[in-house]
Amino acid sequence: MILMYLFETYLDLRQHAALKLTTLPKILEGVISQEKFEKFRAYSLYKSHFHFVHEFVTILIDSTILFFSILSWFWNKSGIFLPFLGLNEENEILHTL
Repeated sequence: MILMYLFETYLDLRQHAALKLTTLPKILEGVISQEKFEKFRAYSLYKSHFHFVHEFVTILIDSTILFFSILSWFWNKSGIFLPFLGLNEENEILHTL
């Protein structure tokens, strides 16, 4: 999971560096205007910044859940809580809800 995050971050950093180029690529000359290119570039840079923050927070939360065994803690707590509702604690479907 962390290796995948590092690899994807490396690729995203390369793309982010490409987005910082301010000149219109020759292949796009005549297809879109410089103004539209600047708007697209500004939006893409903003989106890229948000993506870095989002991915970092996601990997942090996922790692915390795995490291502290939070899912198994919830599973155990739901097994304790089901009899209070008058439900069968052996039913795995109810356990997961």
